[in-house]
Amino acid sequence: MRYVDRKLQEINLMRSWVGEEPLTDLGSEPNVQSEKVRLIRLCAAQQLLAQSVMLTNIKQEKLTILGEEFLTNYTRQGGHFTSPEQLRIFYPLIAEDLRAVCGSGHFLKSGQSANFVALLFLQSLAEEISFSVPERVIYFETHSIMHYLQKNSHRPTSPFKGLFIDSGVSDLSGITRAHIEAHDLVIFDTTCFSSADPEFLRILRALRESRRTVLLTRSHLKLDSFGVEYGALGSLFVLHASAFPAALPSEIGSPDVQLDHLLTKLASIAGLHAQPHEIYPFLNHPSFTELNRARVEALKRNMSRVEAAIDMALAHYQLPLSVESYGHQLYCKVRLGHSFLEKLQGASAKIRGAFGETVFLSDSFGYDFLGICEFSNALGDSFLRVTTFDSDISDESLQTLFMLVFGLYSKSSP
Repeated sequence: MRYVDRKLQEINLMRSWVGEEPLTDLGSEPNVQSEKVRLIRLCAAQQLLAQSVMLTNIKQEKLTILGEEFLTNYTRQGGHFTSPEQLRIFYPLIAEDLRAVCGSGHFLKSGQSANFVALLFLQSLAEEISFSVPERVIYFETHSIMHYLQKNSHRPTSPFKGLFIDSGVSDLSGITRAHIEAHDLVIFDTTCFSSADPEFLRILRALRESRRTVLLTRSHLKLDSFGVEYGALGSLFVLHASAFPAALPSEIGSPDVQLDHLLTKLASIAGLHAQPHEIYPFLNHPSFTELNRARVEALKRNMSRVEAAIDMALAHYQLPLSVESYGHQLYCKVRLGHSFLEKLQGASAKIRGAFGETVFLSDSFGYDFLGICEFSNALGDSFLRVTTFDSDISDESLQTLFMLVFGLYSKSSP
């Protein structure tokens, strides 16, 4: 399917959510990004207006999302969503043999909120829990959370072993059931994986069969929202809560406190639960899941074009740099020899003038546009991160873009 035809279908589906008539075409100069943002904001407003009671006074409500009922127990500071097939609320494209997997699920303000609550829970149990991180890959914000929460002088060191699987791990082949069962608890950040990704499904089956306690965290903004900001929605889903081998701290709850209740309590204390109107109303819509699947496939295909254009620019300027790829094919990095952030920011107007809304200086991913940003890690190393896109950018335009970007870098050498 052509790009413009797919975008027309996406926009018309979104127009149906807000009661607008479908378009027959996108016009001669389509502005897909602006139209999608307009529609998703209308959608958010309608969700808010649909709540018949004050948002801070919901006790128990049945939410109807595209014909499916979800029961929510909601208080001023937190919410807990349930349905007959709990996992499917959070991972709509889940495989048939996993649909009936039940557990405790919470929608939170963001994916980082989910990681924060999961790590805060562990920090409440022990001074330090040893974690193995495959390939030593971990998102820098998650690493910062680990750093700030790693010490709690009021508790002994934990004898338990944890496994943290980050979304940026490029090779998941080593994550086997045996590897999982060598640990007492697993946190799996699933942000960069589609629910239909074979590797994700393989690992999820292994996690289910292991009977270890598993905390699945996710930023739904990245791959589950059509590339527009409905809100920075995240989730935390708990498998095998009763299998957790440690005694839970009674002072945070009752003496017989359960793990899922403790997580709810911690998220509520931090004010991190999403409110009902923030939950995407299209999560289980069959047309949405199919169009979004096609969109994610396009994102992954375009990553190889991005990497090729970067390689060409690096070769042209004879820069001793290389592209660092990831298995999820959603972004890549270039480890820099020096920072050129000031020059990059100074060129933002020129980039926007040349490429419009197809390119942004952005530090996130999962949107229709291509994103470029420079960041530094805890050691002071500088990186350029480039995110993939689902907009109509030619190979020639990509080459022009990265010739400009790395031309700025080559001229900024100290």
